[in-house]
Amino acid sequence: MKKYLLAIAAIAAAVFFTCSDGPTDVAGGTDDHGNAFVEGRIYNPGGSPAANATVAFYPANQNPRTSATATVTATTDANGRYSIVTIAAKTYNLLCEGDSGKAFRDSIIVADDSLNLSDTLHAPGTLRGHAMLEGGVDSGYIFVILLGTNTYATTDSHGLFSLENLAPGSYQALVLTTVPEFASVETTLTVHAAQDEMMADTIVLESTGIPIPKNVSLSFDSLRKIVTLRWSKCDSTIVTSYHVYRSNSDSNTVAVKINEQPITDTMYMDSSGVWSNTYTYWVTAVDLHMSEGVKSTPRSVTMACPYVFINNFGQSGTAEGQLSGPSDIVSDAAGNFWVVDGLRSKIMKFNSNGTFIRECSVEFPAQQHPFGIDIDNSGYLYISAWRGHRIQKLDTLGNLIMQIDRNDLMVGDVSVDEDGYIYVLGDLPDSGYSTIIKYSADTTQTLSWSRNVAFGYAILAQNGRVYSATYPSIRIDIFSTMGDSLGRISVMQPGETDFIDVRDIELDDNGNLYASDCTNRLIRVFGSDLSFITSFGVKGTGVSEFGFNQGLAISSGRLAVADAGQNGQNICIHLFRLP
Repeated sequence: MKKYLLAIAAIAAAVFFTCSDGPTDVAGGTDDHGNAFVEGRIYNPGGSPAANATVAFYPANQNPRTSATATVTATTDANGRYSIVTIAAKTYNLLCEGDSGKAFRDSIIVADDSLNLSDTLHAPGTLRGHAMLEGGVDSGYIFVILLGTNTYATTDSHGLFSLENLAPGSYQALVLTTVPEFASVETTLTVHAAQDEMMADTIVLESTGIPIPKNVSLSFDSLRKIVTLRWSKCDSTIVTSYHVYRSNSDSNTVAVKINEQPITDTMYMDSSGVWSNTYTYWVTAVDLHMSEGVKSTPRSVTMACPYVFINNFGQSGTAEGQLSGPSDIVSDAAGNFWVVDGLRSKIMKFNSNGTFIRECSVEFPAQQHPFGIDIDNSGYLYISAWRGHRIQKLDTLGNLIMQIDRNDLMVGDVSVDEDGYIYVLGDLPDSGYSTIIKYSADTTQTLSWSRNVAFGYAILAQNGRVYSATYPSIRIDIFSTMGDSLGRISVMQPGETDFIDVRDIELDDNGNLYASDCTNRLIRVFGSDLSFITSFGVKGTGVSEFGFNQGLAISSGRLAVADAGQNGQNICIHLFRLP
């Protein structure tokens, strides 16, 4: 009988304790089959009990995107204690939040018995990172999910995500996307107390569809303006060819396929870009069924022109030292520039910095005006009359030394070689063809040869060769000083259809040839092997842009371009630094 009374008293005491000011427990269900009893204590960072802290248990594999509800929650009492009378046996994560911080414990195995836990609150932290789909596909569809919690993040348009105000600890994360044919990533993300950190490595979700070309690299030949793309070969049992896409960041953000035929190699070269523009390139793979995969990681380049603009000189006007229509230019041994201003029948001298020194007048018959200019080793100037019949030789003060008159010739340009021989390019009206006439220093004709094209515009005699361009300037012919053909330069490049009008030709110290194309407002550059290197120039009225570029001169690694302007604007001499 005494044992029976003691048992009743014990039960009553237990009921009294449970109903007193102890920890609060919120649990689902009353069936304790396969359930457990969990109790624990939560401490503040200094070791004191954490009262009124919220404790929540989440299944360790729960996805907060589909459910962020805890299985059970509890609140600590004044002594930091909590208890959960019944909880299903499985693996949980514990999240706790109190006035002094947060706590996290993962992978708590709850068996079919009792469990006692102890955790300490710490200052929360923030973890930021970058996640992307392989190939740089739109990253706005990526989710970073902390399993067994109530937290997940979505990347922004740049692939950046932020997990803020989290308890310190290591979280099992699932990174996935709604974009089809991309695998998810399982990883561990660690948050440190009171830290706001950026992950060092990017999380990349790999494609499970058509392979995406990897290891895409870009190199840029700044002299020839050639972009070369290379990439690793994809599985040949799946991929048969590749495509290359390009977008212009300065004028068009749409990626456009630029290869005309499927690419079977793992390299592609592009020379169709424009100086000073920024381009982005992608590579895609094509499978056996001609289906195209996702674009690769992008590669970008800014096409900085190696022919650097320095400044302009020569003001537009009709006063002394001003230009109204410069047609040609030459430099002397001292680096001075001599400019032909045909509309005013003037020859102007500027020093190497572009400062005006003096000018002199050129007397030609009526309806004729000076056009071409060259200088010999003794410093004498040779001036041609455009579509006229005369060549004049002047000293540096403008005094006439001698002249050549050819009434049967419509003169275009003149050049003098290192030996003092004079070469005149002109048209023979009776034949309809242009001709080159060679004179000795005393104006005696020594040789002539015809070209089967009309309109002679530009001639250059230098380094034992004679270069000649006519209109339309599809080519530049090269001769020996005896008139023997040595080859030709194809001025028009593949894909070009517009007329080309070369008004002057110049050589640099490396044997590269520069041709002034006034129709397209370009300076075309060819190598000593006659191959095309590049072209540069922009039509416009800006300080470095061409209105109507004509004569060329090279001095001390600089290229001077005589610009007759457009509609009275931009009449000047442009100066560029050669690479």
